[in-house]
Amino acid sequence: MAGRRLKWELGPTEKLHPDFWVVEFAPGNKHGFWIYAALGMSLGLAGEAIELHRFAPRADMNVAELLVAAAAYHRIVPILKTGGTFARPPRVSAPAS
Repeated sequence: MAGRRLKWELGPTEKLHPDFWVVEFAPGNKHGFWIYAALGMSLGLAGEAIELHRFAPRADMNVAELLVAAAAYHRIVPILKTGGTFARPPRVSAPAS
């Protein structure tokens, strides 16, 4: 299965390793969802190397943004561990006016 490399240009990308990528995989024969993988987030860091993966019901650049933000934060505060989880907090709708 081939993925599409996404190079994110917004936000704190200067904190990411130059070889960092998010890779997007379309649904296939074995799964009916999109897969996003952060590759290279631990490059150049001491300690256990980790990568992040996130599943989505549809193509969603917000998932790529979430992986980029988590990877950038991990380079400042390495709190993510193997087997851990993370999620975006639910969005709160603005009250109708």
